[in-house]
Amino acid sequence: MKETFILLAIIFTPFLEQSEDTSLLDIRKLFYQATEESESADLLNEMLTESLTSKDITLRGYKGMSFMLMSKHAYNPYTKISYFTKGSAILDQAIQEDNENIELRFLRYTIQCEAPIFLNYKSELSLDLNFIKTQVNNLKDFDLKNRINNYLYLQKHIAAEAN
Repeated sequence: MKETFILLAIIFTPFLEQSEDTSLLDIRKLFYQATEESESADLLNEMLTESLTSKDITLRGYKGMSFMLMSKHAYNPYTKISYFTKGSAILDQAIQEDNENIELRFLRYTIQCEAPIFLNYKSELSLDLNFIKTQVNNLKDFDLKNRINNYLYLQKHIAAEAN
């Protein structure tokens, strides 16, 4: 009997895990890979093709991020700026629709920290950081909370080493 239960658990666990949260976790993982690998950036962009018409604002924000990551991996300067502009417009629109979404604000914050100054995409940097710092401890999503805290911790130590 015990073996049957274990076998059923093994068989059906993948189906139970196919929830919205799981897909968001998969997107987050792929997003982090896409920061380093152009193939992952392309895959992320493809996965999120339908998200522009989705009611899930967070997925739309990730779609914007996917364009900005494709910008990072592009060679042609015109293509880089084109992808970045398109992506930032999508992300900013998503934030405008849900200004209290800490995940979107965190995504924008990470881009603002890394974006070259000539792109003029740093205007919300301190506002986003203050919002993130005040809201991060209220998060119930452990994965997101952990990612935000790790990023802020690393950022603080990199800044301390630079001084």
